Amino acid sequence: MKKELAFSLSVFVVLFSFLFFSSEKAYADDNKITVSGKVADVKANPLQGVAVILKGTTIGVETDAEGKYTLTFAPVAGGNVL
Repeated sequence: MKKELAFSLSVFVVLFSFLFFSSEKAYADDNKITVSGKVADVKANPLQGVAVILKGTTIGVETDAEGKYTLTFAPVAGGNVL
């Protein structure tokens, strides 16, 4: 009986841990922000290869041939700045 109880408790702990951590990941993914835009010069010509970086991080992307970019990141307290 003690072995069955210990096994049942172990299974419960493993399942609970799995559900808890998988829900945390899902929560974190749901809270990401996506910013898209276009970088152009003063004559509205698209600029290719421009680095768009989240200030204070190493998270960033380069603009494509049309000057477009899409950046996805998790928000931080106090706000984010590109």
